[in-house]
Amino acid sequence: MTVDLNTLLETDDDVRRLFEGRPMQYRKSQSLPDLTWQAQSTCDRINRVFFENQDEAMRLFHDLVPGTGDGVDFRPPINLDYGIGLTIGQGQPRILMCLLQREPMTQRELADACHLDAATMSRTLD
Repeated sequence: MTVDLNTLLETDDDVRRLFEGRPMQYRKSQSLPDLTWQAQSTCDRINRVFFENQDEAMRLFHDLVPGTGDGVDFRPPINLDYGIGLTIGQGQPRILMCLLQREPMTQRELADACHLDAATMSRTLD
């Protein structure tokens, strides 16, 4: 599913409206249902092969989410409607795990739990 986001943003009004947060009509779109189908199909393949061939699952994931940083780890099941516009940088999965596994915490407590300084945490959460 290698699709260049910049090309889509330049050539597809529906994709541009989606990423700009403007109203659009998904069901009338010529491209969005197809992009969703492709993303969900890739997620299905990732979920099926992950435990037997993690290298292939990671290749598929990086193809689905080209903005994935180095060292990103995930566990199935995953389900994405659009992977192309996501960016997942180093440290973000760790932050998500801390939020999921612990009680509510302040930004400072979250930064300490993830071994990051508070300013980095602030920029990451924005």
